[in-house]
Amino acid sequence: MFKNLKIKTKIITGMLLLTVIPLILVTSILYSNIKGYLLDTALSEETHDIMMKKNSIGVFLDNMEAEVLFLSKLHSIEDFINSKEEEDKRELKEMLTRDFLSFSKERKIYYQIRYIDENGQEIVRIDNDGNNTFRIPDDELQNKAGRYYFEDSMKAKQGVVFVSPLDLNIEGESIENRGTVKDSIYVPVLRYATPIFDNQNKSKGIIITNVYADNFLSHLDETYLGTTIGKEIYLVNKEGYYLHHPDAKKEWAFMFDGNDENINNHCSQAFRFFNEESGQFYSKDTDCFLTFGRIYPSGQENLDNSGSNQAYSDSISKIQGEEYYWVLVSRVEGSAIFSEIDKALNNIVLIVLITVLVVLFVAFSVGKSIVSPINRLRKDIKIITEGDIEHKVGTNATDEVGDLSRAFDVMTSAIKKSRSEIDQKVKKQTKEIISNSKKLENQQAAVLNILEDVEEEKARTEDLAKDLEKFKLAVDNASDHIVITDQDGICLYANQAVETITGYTAKEIMGQKAGIKKLWSGNMAEDFYEKLWKTITEDKKSFIGDIANTRKNGEDYDAVTSISPILDDDGEVKFIVAVERDVTKERQIDRAKSEFVSLASHQLRTPLSTVNWYAEMLLSEDAGKLNKGQQEFVSEIYKGNQRMVDLVNALLNVSRIELGTLAVDPKPTDLIVQAESVLNEIKPLIAKKKLKVIKKFDKAIPKITLDDKLMRIVWQNLLSNSLKYTPEKGKIGISITKDKTNVKIEVSDTGMGIPKAQQKNIFTKLFRADNVRERETDGTGLGLYIVKSVIQQFGGKVWFKSVENKGTTFYVTIPLKGIKAKEGSKGLEYTK
Repeated sequence: MFKNLKIKTKIITGMLLLTVIPLILVTSILYSNIKGYLLDTALSEETHDIMMKKNSIGVFLDNMEAEVLFLSKLHSIEDFINSKEEEDKRELKEMLTRDFLSFSKERKIYYQIRYIDENGQEIVRIDNDGNNTFRIPDDELQNKAGRYYFEDSMKAKQGVVFVSPLDLNIEGESIENRGTVKDSIYVPVLRYATPIFDNQNKSKGIIITNVYADNFLSHLDETYLGTTIGKEIYLVNKEGYYLHHPDAKKEWAFMFDGNDENINNHCSQAFRFFNEESGQFYSKDTDCFLTFGRIYPSGQENLDNSGSNQAYSDSISKIQGEEYYWVLVSRVEGSAIFSEIDKALNNIVLIVLITVLVVLFVAFSVGKSIVSPINRLRKDIKIITEGDIEHKVGTNATDEVGDLSRAFDVMTSAIKKSRSEIDQKVKKQTKEIISNSKKLENQQAAVLNILEDVEEEKARTEDLAKDLEKFKLAVDNASDHIVITDQDGICLYANQAVETITGYTAKEIMGQKAGIKKLWSGNMAEDFYEKLWKTITEDKKSFIGDIANTRKNGEDYDAVTSISPILDDDGEVKFIVAVERDVTKERQIDRAKSEFVSLASHQLRTPLSTVNWYAEMLLSEDAGKLNKGQQEFVSEIYKGNQRMVDLVNALLNVSRIELGTLAVDPKPTDLIVQAESVLNEIKPLIAKKKLKVIKKFDKAIPKITLDDKLMRIVWQNLLSNSLKYTPEKGKIGISITKDKTNVKIEVSDTGMGIPKAQQKNIFTKLFRADNVRERETDGTGLGLYIVKSVIQQFGGKVWFKSVENKGTTFYVTIPLKGIKAKEGSKGLEYTK
């Protein structure tokens, strides 16, 4: 398209295409976006204005509810309705009248404040005409028993506020005409009433206030976001009749016969007001935007989740069981909004046109400045190509064309120089060829030396192959089961021990995926294999653990396996090596030992219990009085026998854990209550050693489904160790906190601590640190082993930090989700 155009034309055309087209596209998009933005902004301002007015009215209405409740709790009204004596009642009525007068004068927003008894008779009535506050004489008081607001208020419960519709005040059978709202002579009022009860909870009438509605209707004339041309604010009831309108003649149509002024007559879509809480839409038939929101006479319902604390959420805004509300409407002429938008968009179009003209002028000037020196350079090049190498084309210009012209002069000088140098280079290269031929002969001799080195390397490789063969023979004849797989677990190699242990031949194994039920594996839970595979392939670490497998003949066996990934230079898994050792016989021996310990412990418990019983009898002198020496001997027998009982119970616990007969019976457990209970058990010993206990319990700890007895043994072991190994006047700390998944327990002390060299053995059976054995001779060395076993049963973790002679802190985490029940023969025995 541009191939045959001149440079100047190309520059002008290119600048237009690169500048004007994107500018037009951007302008079109900007035009559309700005138009939408300006419209959204204008409508958002209308929504905000409606919400501000709605909230302002809501705050006013909310205060009205609070004030009628305040009036119902005056001492004067309570004393009046509970008084039995007529003389007292007259004095209390005067006091109540003074309270109502004082309140009305101070607030100046109430048209009437009345106390009406249970029969509908006005007892006290205070009126306000806008300027003066005065009491209505007793002979002018009326009976309101038939009025809807009296009947609905009397049905309400104590402390509930009844809110009436907004209407014009009616005296007798006619609409009262003493008001000052706008140019109207009528009195728009809103009534708030609440029932009152005497000390026997018997209904004694209502307290009712008539509020001048113009006190909050005036808020509708306030401007929050500036004046919008062509804007009107209406307040209508749920039937669409105007309660507030810029034209006062259209208001209160529903109160007068023959007046049909209704918003439905002026907007065909107004029915939407009564189906939604709030909204905004465009009315085509009237070319206007309508923004609306409901207002409930119960004030707190009108706030945008920010005004009321729901103190009066029981207020009634229903008339004869039907919900009552108003609709606040803002009407803005569409032409007013769109005219402002069009002005802004016309300015954008003008800017675009000016930009196009500027680009055309700049493109023409730039094209001319580039093409003129190029034409001059072309003429000078033509002279040089005709044979005049001495001709100079260089100019004084500092742009790229000037650089190019000076480059041509450098090129012609180089051509002349190169002609004289060519002959010299030919002679020099001839000498180099002769020299290189001699180097070639030397290289041939070097190649022969390399061949000799290759022969030596070949010999070393053959020796290495022999060593590898020996290694293969060693692996093939190893007693442990060894399998090598690719990165996907497909078997590539299996030694002879695999067939010996599993019964499967190498032919059956090769090409199969290790760890499937088709071969020797698959007895473990699904999550065990997921964890194993993740450790090897994703974490790229070795997996070491116990595993239950099945031989080809169906016999189950136990094994200890070590599976390691072999990584390539990029750190990716290339092979997997699995080594497995059959430990079935060792486990059977361990199980037999545990069964023996269990049996022996059970047999020992009976005589030990007998000794314990007789010793207690002797100490209590049931068999006769003992002298001081005899009591000391029997006491030592009792203490020694009790230590034997604790040891036997601990051995029984260990055997039940190792034999898998430990029963787990979970139920909701309060860890804080349990910790406090165990602390109370050892409270005398804590007091004896004058220890300080520091507790930190998170109040948000929920009950967790655990085995209450097992968890109690954990607390007893951890707290008794802290007590036993902390010197007098030391400190014991207990903390229970939680995160998203676990509860964390910390038990700390300022005691002996654990020697660093022996910390690795602290959870093993029958182990006691050297410093503990020297100072405390009592102890089985099984408590922490049992703690770790129980916490592992719960799916948790236990660990510690310790510094010798400074103290130890044990940490325990337990899942918030709790544990599942496990069947077994028995639970754990309590040990001191």
